[in-house]
Amino acid sequence: MHKPIPLKFPAGMANDGRPKILMTVKDLSGTINEAEAALLHRGSNIYQMNGRLTQLVRHNATGDEDCTEETIDSDEAVRRPSGTLVIEEVGSYRLMELLSEAAHFYKWDNRAKSNRPDPDDPDKKGAWKEARPTIDIARHIEERGQWILRVLRGSVEAPTLRRDGSILQTPGYDRRSQLFFDPDDSAFPAVAKEPTRADALRGLDMLKQVIRDFPFVPAEREEWGGPTAARSVALSLMLTALVRRSLGTAPAHAVIAPTPGTGKTKLAEVAAVLATGRTPTSISYGKSQEEFEKRLFSVLLSGDAVVIVDNIEAEQVSSDEFCTVLTSESVKNRILGVSKMAEVPTSALFILNGNNISFAGDIVDRVVACNLDARMEDPKQRRFDFEPVSYALAHRGELVAAGLTILRAHVAAGFPGAEQLTPSRFPDWDRTVRAALVWMGEPDPQTTRDRIAVADPERDVRVALMSAWREGRRL
Repeated sequence: MHKPIPLKFPAGMANDGRPKILMTVKDLSGTINEAEAALLHRGSNIYQMNGRLTQLVRHNATGDEDCTEETIDSDEAVRRPSGTLVIEEVGSYRLMELLSEAAHFYKWDNRAKSNRPDPDDPDKKGAWKEARPTIDIARHIEERGQWILRVLRGSVEAPTLRRDGSILQTPGYDRRSQLFFDPDDSAFPAVAKEPTRADALRGLDMLKQVIRDFPFVPAEREEWGGPTAARSVALSLMLTALVRRSLGTAPAHAVIAPTPGTGKTKLAEVAAVLATGRTPTSISYGKSQEEFEKRLFSVLLSGDAVVIVDNIEAEQVSSDEFCTVLTSESVKNRILGVSKMAEVPTSALFILNGNNISFAGDIVDRVVACNLDARMEDPKQRRFDFEPVSYALAHRGELVAAGLTILRAHVAAGFPGAEQLTPSRFPDWDRTVRAALVWMGEPDPQTTRDRIAVADPERDVRVALMSAWREGRRL
């Protein structure tokens, strides 16, 4: 384990502000120390993440993408819109490129006319000559495993709240949160540091406007078209998308309908557009648990912000690995195609989408559900003057500010909505998102878990077993 590297460059600095680094054999460690320090000094697009050297890149960005189109690069298992901001590992040659941008490197040339002695062989004379950094230096930096480079926890493409409730709205790397804010070409209004509850209610009305035409199914004692727990889940979907990187854990949000064409995917797209400016990364549930779990790890490894498990056809959703992902702040697994393990953050918002899907086992406690029902044979025949995804995209800046105003006002008030809540498995989400909605007078989104639990077939078996045991019956 090497010592922390001071930002000192013995050979000095060039006129362009980049350090000069002399590549010597006898002081290999010193050369590598200086090279790594140059990357940090330059603010290069390279970060450490749990033992990996990574960079942020825009997936297949060509500069003329339509962020809502569905011409999506695909490996059939994971589909990403062009321009998606993802995390990739930095290879040796990319690291050489970053080093050449960060510093001027020099090698000793024995053929140059000079009376100066070679630092590696005093019997030889020569001079320093500028050269590109060697692949050997790049590989040495890769293999260190511990660096002074900035730690990256994830990226955001819209302003957000930090874990302490403060507002992150300055583009670039944020040392306090270890998040990188890349707004791309989007502009966002400033969010007040101390908004009032009245400000929050105005923000809530703006978010409700976006989802006004979705047919949310009321629970018992709720009415069609009024405040419902299902609508609260939709509001939570938008708010959670904005702050998911700062929440330790958060529930999966399921959007369920009896028939296709009810608006399940559009609701997921609204949330993704607010957070990223484009539709969500999509994965399929697959034909086996193993397939699904590989896809889960793939999107976590790439740092996708919003992920929809689209058009689930399985009658029951159940996955021990998914349960772990939802209730852990990081998971560790093997990188597909490489004999290497990686630990990755789980700070993605997962949306589950399907017709008449149900949940079995431990996942029941890890999902909130938004049920939609157009109450007609073919919902696709409906015609609307209002297109929610296009509206969310056109008004993205003000809607993001509205959502953050809701959450920040709740923080400024001292989290009053959290006082009467029954805790779920997601304390950060309870305190930040769920409690803010309850404080605004909306139904508790967590109560939709009761509807999921009633439909859990494993629960029915357990209830039958316990009843039989109490009655002394033989099974």
